[in-house]
Amino acid sequence: MKIQVIGVVGSGVMGVGVAQNLAQTGHQVLLVDISENILDKAKHEIRNNIRFQSFFQKSDRQESPDGIIEKIEFSTNYKILENADFIVENVTEKWDIKKQVYSLLDSICPTDCVFAANTSAIPITRIASVTNRADRVVGIHFMNPVPMKPMVEMIRGYHTSEATIETAKKC
Repeated sequence: MKIQVIGVVGSGVMGVGVAQNLAQTGHQVLLVDISENILDKAKHEIRNNIRFQSFFQKSDRQESPDGIIEKIEFSTNYKILENADFIVENVTEKWDIKKQVYSLLDSICPTDCVFAANTSAIPITRIASVTNRADRVVGIHFMNPVPMKPMVEMIRGYHTSEATIETAKKC
């Protein structure tokens, strides 16, 4: 499965880092959060992070902050995720909220879309249980700051398929 469009749900510290990193690696990113204020703050943080990062990673081919921001669509409407190939969820570590988010994602996203939970507190099998795609749910625990730490921890749920793990590795 070729991953072209990646949805990032939640634009806190980790969501901002994930969205930035994915945009910097050439992906089309759809960043969703609950308010325009939060998304405006996320855009500002990404722009500043890219400028700051340029001090540490000099490159002849470095893309401008605006060029990277253009690869990210910011929205409060989950419907923009209806054509996503892959979702990285970064919402708060509260089960009642995650459960609602995954039920909504499951109803909107294509059936072959993979869901990656950025969690260290809620079991992946529990998250997968509220979807109709338990085999396509995986945990990915990112290190902070995401754009500067290429290492991630992948967590398999009870039903997570090998194909899902391989798809996640490609992102």
